[in-house]
Amino acid sequence: MGLFATFGAVAQTELLPNGGFEKLIRDYSGNSIPEGGWTFQYPQSVLSDDAHSGEKAIRLNVAKGDLMSLKTPNFETLWVDIVPGETYIVSFWYKGVMADSDKAFNLSDNITFSFGCRAMDGSDADEIEVGQDIVKPAVEWQKFTKEITVPTNVNGLSPVIDVNKHADQAGFILIDDLSLIAKNASGQPLVAPSKPVCKRYQREALITWEDANAPGITYEVEYNGNTAKTKDKFLVIRNLSDEDEFLVKIRVRGHGTVKTSKAGMMEMQEYEYRAPSEEVRTPYLWTTEGGVVPRKLGMFFMDLRNPDAKITCIYKGQSLPIEEGYVTLPDTGEVDLKVVVDEGNKRFDLYYHLTVKDK
Repeated sequence: MGLFATFGAVAQTELLPNGGFEKLIRDYSGNSIPEGGWTFQYPQSVLSDDAHSGEKAIRLNVAKGDLMSLKTPNFETLWVDIVPGETYIVSFWYKGVMADSDKAFNLSDNITFSFGCRAMDGSDADEIEVGQDIVKPAVEWQKFTKEITVPTNVNGLSPVIDVNKHADQAGFILIDDLSLIAKNASGQPLVAPSKPVCKRYQREALITWEDANAPGITYEVEYNGNTAKTKDKFLVIRNLSDEDEFLVKIRVRGHGTVKTSKAGMMEMQEYEYRAPSEEVRTPYLWTTEGGVVPRKLGMFFMDLRNPDAKITCIYKGQSLPIEEGYVTLPDTGEVDLKVVVDEGNKRFDLYYHLTVKDK
């Protein structure tokens, strides 16, 4: 039986164009740049030399209100391509002051920051609201940061900042260094996982790999038309039969050009019972091999004759719930675990002394 695995990675980068407002912007009075860019409803919003970094920031007019968004040269929505279902970090620097003083204005409602969403079929999807009234009175630059998770049916975002109109406030809001990056961006390109290993058990396959990326990476595993995501460097594929043969792809999601490692073919051997005879056969948890286990422990067995056997996990005299094939151990460190396997016509009491780690 064959298990075919490929490992790909893509580099991560800043996604929003001209988030530092260093290039020419345009407004509805007719100013434009060929590649498109930021647009504003009123020409009162202008570039300012008072920047957080670089030479320019955008100054949004409070008295008039305004609407700031990204447009193409034809004034159509400019979409930023993103990965469906992934998490991104939104951030920008801001301060808000009165027009003729260095005092911060005090508004109970100021700006609403959101992202328009493009569905995978090209239609508009429900917007993602980053926040309302997120600019706090400040005469010095302050940073706003928030994580957003993109719906699984969305592959494009476009930022919109709506400045609420306050005619009695002769002030303005400065915004600079507007940013959108994938959560796992570390300033370095993602690298492909390496050294994939597949080990076949009775009804499961354990896929493991090595990875040099920063912690928190999400791995996406595709197999037999299914997709699974995991933050662990392994995945258990369950309910295998002796006839199972399938392709597996494992990738790290990000942005840029996809880099794929050399493909590797892994052989899946037919399972053979380890017990020499039925008389001495005893099921055992292969997930306890080595004696060091995570708190979330898989109830996956070798030499289990009946796949529908009743499994009971007992810790300190109490039965622990088994959910989707896993039990969560209450404690870390040295523990003693009893597992009862009832195959109907045969019962086994199994005892394990384990060292439990958080992960």
